[in-house]
Amino acid sequence: MQVLAFMDDGATIFLFALVFSLLNYAINKKFGERDKVKALNKEVKDYQKQLSDAMRAKDEKKLEELQKRDSEMMGKMKDAMMLPFKALLITFPIFIILFNYILPGLFPAFATQLPFDIHLNSLFALNVLHSATYGPKGFFIVCSIFWGLIVEVVASNWDKLRGVAK
Repeated sequence: MQVLAFMDDGATIFLFALVFSLLNYAINKKFGERDKVKALNKEVKDYQKQLSDAMRAKDEKKLEELQKRDSEMMGKMKDAMMLPFKALLITFPIFIILFNYILPGLFPAFATQLPFDIHLNSLFALNVLHSATYGPKGFFIVCSIFWGLIVEVVASNWDKLRGVAK
């Protein structure tokens, strides 16, 4: 069954994956507070570098001063890990509905063969360089990985791509 008359099923799933990847990126940007997570990670990394330098220099005074901020940094590390989960509360139900109901319902007979195998058993065996057959769910995952990487690279380099200086 062709969902979009002008596209075959594979192209339609490919398009679904693109839309999902864009939506996922937007939700993560908005609710996952990426900029805040990035700032927290930078702050913790700077703290860890200062701590490492003080230990290497055996600067007891600096170590004592830095250790007073230890619980504050632990809290920031926890925040940096937990913030992205807010976005997951939105994207995960969308993924589940799309993955378990929409894709199998729209494309019940879809199957395609790709020249690589990213099924879990092949990944764990480090044996991905052989062809594998994918149904609508598997092909959607492959396409989502592809589009997710593309969206991430383009979005993170958007200013450079447009020629705008930060």
